[in-house]
Amino acid sequence: MSKSSTSHALRVLTDEELLNVDSGLEDNEVPDSEDLYSMDPSDLDAPETEWIVICSEDAVKKKLLENGGGWETPREGFSVTVHFAIRLEENDSPVYDTRSEEETPLTFRVGSAEAIPALDIAVPTMKRGERALLRVEPVAAFGPQGSLRHAVPPASPIFMDVTLLSWREELSVTKDDSVHKLTVKQGDSWDMPKARFTCKLHYEARVLSGKVVFSTRKGDPVEAVIGEGHIPLGLELALCTMKRDERATVKCSAHHAYGEEGNDVLGIPAGDPVVFDVELVSFVEGPQPWNMSGNDKISFAEKCLENGKSQLEAGKFEAASGRFGTVLEFLSDNAGFESKHAEKRKALLCEAHLGNAGVCRGQRDWSLVVKHSRLARKFDRSNPRVSYNMGVALMELGELDDARMHLDRAVKLLPKDSDVVAALARVLAAIEERDAKLVTGDADASETDITTEGSLLTQGSDDDAMEEEAAAATSSASASGGSARRSASGRLSCTDLSVDGEMSIGDDEPE
Repeated sequence: MSKSSTSHALRVLTDEELLNVDSGLEDNEVPDSEDLYSMDPSDLDAPETEWIVICSEDAVKKKLLENGGGWETPREGFSVTVHFAIRLEENDSPVYDTRSEEETPLTFRVGSAEAIPALDIAVPTMKRGERALLRVEPVAAFGPQGSLRHAVPPASPIFMDVTLLSWREELSVTKDDSVHKLTVKQGDSWDMPKARFTCKLHYEARVLSGKVVFSTRKGDPVEAVIGEGHIPLGLELALCTMKRDERATVKCSAHHAYGEEGNDVLGIPAGDPVVFDVELVSFVEGPQPWNMSGNDKISFAEKCLENGKSQLEAGKFEAASGRFGTVLEFLSDNAGFESKHAEKRKALLCEAHLGNAGVCRGQRDWSLVVKHSRLARKFDRSNPRVSYNMGVALMELGELDDARMHLDRAVKLLPKDSDVVAALARVLAAIEERDAKLVTGDADASETDITTEGSLLTQGSDDDAMEEEAAAATSSASASGGSARRSASGRLSCTDLSVDGEMSIGDDEPE
């Protein structure tokens, strides 16, 4: 069915606007909008003789002819199948009817502009099996050009007799559509599992050739805790959109399935997407922080932390971040903890923030590495991994002098760690190269002037080495009666020193 070409921007009416129409108010004029559909009204059961306006500009009105079954209505992205007949006048014979022998029901994806705007607007208000009559203005029908196939003259309003036969839930689980789900069998509940829920499921995996390489269907359902990496990440994400007893086909990119390396044991080639046929048998709610004791929360956080480290080591950054986030969720609130838990809790919080810093390092998001490292430092200022992460991230951001200070400290704490020693060697070489250019006058301004981003990132850096250097600068400043700033190779620093020798350390907490 061809869609109309129109410059008008139509939208579904809001609940308040619908009430105004029903109550007979005259002032229900709606301004133009760039959005075609701003809401998804449902349950518009009305007397058969009453027209209900469901779109701006009165472009679509609906009259209920036959009630549908159930309570659900299709949403944007669902694949729906409808029968419809087109009349030029309400009581005329149809000029087009999908029920005729030459035609078949129309199937289209709601909101994708595969059908005329009137169907995209009306179908989300209908239940399965519902029949409705639509009065449609040209702007929501076939526009000024009309439709030769459907025998609709140019700029003609139409009446549509529409029956919603069925729909299949089809949606992009991720924004980039790297996990795409098509519901094959509807579930029988309204709730869906979330993070930490224990799910029982059957699933099989197929490669692009269609060959099934793994299946659980010959045995008992498998158990998987969402967020713990028992099953591929794409399956975990899809389960969070499924109801009990629902069955769906889930297509996952390699990243959300078995990774770019594939799986030799299962016979999945490197970098290949995988199609899963999954059935959610049942699920139960997982542990929640508000109903656990301090001891239980510490124990659970330890397990989450270890799982997160395993996921991080395997390069599964999303799964690792989820586990570290769970640790923070369970331990950030003081409720339920006693004084005996304090040290262990601080250590776990530090490790969780360091884990998130590791995730961001893997994703090369250096600004977030700095952020998470600084959060970790609030719980353990002497942790060498904090200094190492800060040093590497600042080096990548071009803040060479600050990077050197952090890496100097990391080497003092871990003098035999080859990664730490190598990082310090790299930053020293970069500083030497920069200083050589300064001497020859070839320095790039971007290498000698601190950037706005860098100043925000390093503000509040108050490691012991910085404090010692700042103290020396303070003495000089006090003697001259002015203020001073730490300067390395002539660069402006983010640590301010006042005339009375007090040092501002930004937003970091004092020891």
